[in-house]
Amino acid sequence: MMSIRSSRSATDRPPGVRVWSAGRMSGRSLSGWTISACSGGYVLLTENVADFASLAAECSARGARHPGILMALSSRFSRRPAGIGALVAAIDAIGDESLADRLVFLASPGR
Repeated sequence: MMSIRSSRSATDRPPGVRVWSAGRMSGRSLSGWTISACSGGYVLLTENVADFASLAAECSARGARHPGILMALSSRFSRRPAGIGALVAAIDAIGDESLADRLVFLASPGR
C-alpha cells in the first residue's frame, strides 16, 4: 500500500474518503487488505503491481467481485507530501467512472 504522510487532518478530507496506511494496518496479509476493501466497498490504492494485479486476476478467475484497484506507480507519483496534489488530481481525473472489478494505472498529470 502507498502511505503518504500529510498535514491534512481527517476532517479536511473530501466527503466519503477514508484513508488507511500500511503502517496503521500492519500485520494484515494482502488477502486481508482485499477482504477488508471488498467488504467495505473501498477501492484500493497501491503501488504494489505484482501482488495486487495477481489478486485482481484471482478474483476475476473465481468470478468474485471487487470495488477496484488503483495503481499509483512510484515512478509517476512522489511519496513526499509535495506529491499528494498530483495523486489527488490523477484520482479526480477518473471522475464518476466505475472502478468495479477494474485495475487502473493512474497517469500523472501532463502525461
